[in-house]
Amino acid sequence: MNISITPVLQTRERTRNEVKLEVQNPIDSKVRGLVLEKIGQTKGALLPSASASQIISFLLPGFEAGKMESMQKKRKNKLRKTPLPRKTPIGLMPADPEGWVNALMQFILYVPGFAESFSIAPRSLFSIQDFIDQYHQDLAEGRSTSTANGLGLMQLFGLKFPNLSLKEVVEALIRLLIPKWTVYRSIYEALLRPRTIDLLIASTGLKKQLYADPGQYYDLNAFVEKRPDGALAHYIAYVKVEGGWYQCDNDRVTQLRSDMLALPLQRTVISHYRQVSPLPI
Repeated sequence: MNISITPVLQTRERTRNEVKLEVQNPIDSKVRGLVLEKIGQTKGALLPSASASQIISFLLPGFEAGKMESMQKKRKNKLRKTPLPRKTPIGLMPADPEGWVNALMQFILYVPGFAESFSIAPRSLFSIQDFIDQYHQDLAEGRSTSTANGLGLMQLFGLKFPNLSLKEVVEALIRLLIPKWTVYRSIYEALLRPRTIDLLIASTGLKKQLYADPGQYYDLNAFVEKRPDGALAHYIAYVKVEGGWYQCDNDRVTQLRSDMLALPLQRTVISHYRQVSPLPI
């Protein structure tokens, strides 16, 4: 009888530093965090008696590279403190027949300080932050139309703000995120408040792009028009970037001269003026 004997190598006990390095591995920490987050979101999908194969089948989709990258970007954006860049706007894929969501989002994106406020928004508004992040990524990549998903925002606004108009949604978001801002019913009411940097006006029939009050000058830089369209209405955003005006109608973005805004200003539902320094004489 031939008997072969395989020598058994003596295993070396790992040092304390090796164990410490393994525990502090950032990849292990991210995977562990993802597992804990996924388990916390199961809502009964996994029972305590679930087998190992069931647990792996449930958790495996969360380890896709795209989702992992999205989670990392979300955590990074929560810490953003610098203003977002305001470049020439790009289009948004149609999400609803009236263009309501896209007009609202273009307004949020180009009112200074508004988009940044969503980095500290409650969890129920994370999809708005995801939309903003995707828009700026597409903008940086030179796309003409963003891939941000407005359909998801339609569902969010329908659940969180039922039966509210566009200007009422803006008011609700500002009360929640930027309580120091106030939405006024007229430009004249707003000008009565001294030392105000941002003026949000929820009224129609605006006539001027620049208002002057003693010692204060306010320049229009974003508004939303509610344009009649037969029995319906269509919402279009107008934003000012580096002195130029852009009309944002879903996926179509058109540069306009300032003297072409007289009629759209008569049909505004929400507008934003910002305090500027007077021009030197």
